[in-house]
Amino acid sequence: MPTRLNILPPEEKIQIFLKEILRLDQMADDK
Repeated sequence: MPTRLNILPPEEKIQIFLKEILRLDQMADDK
């Protein structure tokens, strides 16, 4: 994870985290 995430508010961290998980999920579904 980039260190710049450390300066984001917790809500933004969570949103980014969820987006990443959804993205990985879709990539897994494509296979």
